[in-house]
Amino acid sequence: MFARVRLLTAEVVDSLVVPEESVFTVGEDRFVYRIVSGRAERRKVETGMRTDGKVEIASGLSATDRVVTDGHIKLREGTAVRVAGDPATPAPVGKAETAPAPKGRT
Repeated sequence: MFARVRLLTAEVVDSLVVPEESVFTVGEDRFVYRIVSGRAERRKVETGMRTDGKVEIASGLSATDRVVTDGHIKLREGTAVRVAGDPATPAPVGKAETAPAPKGRT
């Protein structure tokens, strides 16, 4: 017989948390990509407790920082980013390529 138990050993009040999928590891260090002036900036963070898909950020971010929560695997330092659904975020800088129209259609 087995049982799964969750034991609360500490409680932190007013901590900064981010979605678990926004934190990634390089070697022994943990990072997030934060958005600064429409570009991705990799930031080293110190993490704390983890619970229910959230990770406590002990240092490295402020409460006003915006972090990338999806697509960070292909993201690189300085890449232009746009926050989905946020009209205040500028579109990525660069020449957009359009796909050619299918043959036989106008």
